Amino acid sequence: MNTKISVRSCKEYDLHEVYDLICDIYIKSDGPDVKGKKVLLKPNILSDSDPSRCVGTHPVVVEAMIRFLQFKGAVVFVGDSPAVHRKGFTPEKSGIAGICKTTGAIWADFMVNPVEKKINKRIIRIAGIVDEVDLIISLPKFKNHELMYFTGAIKNTLGLLPGFSKAKQHGLYRDRNRFGEFLVDLTEEITPDYFLMDGIMGMEGPGPGTKGIPVLTGVLLGSSNPLYLT
Repeated sequence: MNTKISVRSCKEYDLHEVYDLICDIYIKSDGPDVKGKKVLLKPNILSDSDPSRCVGTHPVVVEAMIRFLQFKGAVVFVGDSPAVHRKGFTPEKSGIAGICKTTGAIWADFMVNPVEKKINKRIIRIAGIVDEVDLIISLPKFKNHELMYFTGAIKNTLGLLPGFSKAKQHGLYRDRNRFGEFLVDLTEEITPDYFLMDGIMGMEGPGPGTKGIPVLTGVLLGSSNPLYLT
């Protein structure tokens, strides 16, 4: 596995600056070749909230990555499963749905045609799009988490479980250690090919939801190794 990580200072959500930084980060950390590939972008959309709340990946980061991948010749899909997920969900308040329309990226409804995969001797429902694309690029948000301390690259993979499937795992693995082990097992079974973390504005306090406190952390980070962006 690639062992490179690239970190760049960035203190505001300016599309042109973020785009240029993503280009640099992706190249310096040996991001995968996407030319002619179908690529799923998986941001963190815990809830469809205003970007200023820092609950999810900022739409500017999503748009910059979409445009970068399209420039490199990829067909881009975007999708996530929020905490409360119903069929037909689109992230309107966060601005990500509008960005998909503007850029031509295809919104993937994770509730449509999920597939089953065996993870740690259990059958888990996963968004079917994972078997339809060539690459997955994860866009985690830099946030703390009251149960797991931190939510980053590894926990962002949980959003590939649609609907009630996510809540069910919380019910099965109630303590920090057991839930952490499940997240590692999940990421080992379905490992995104690259991770770009939105740490321009992060979250502290009682995260990862709307009770968390936005804080300027001022970084963008990229790697193909989720352990570096845990």
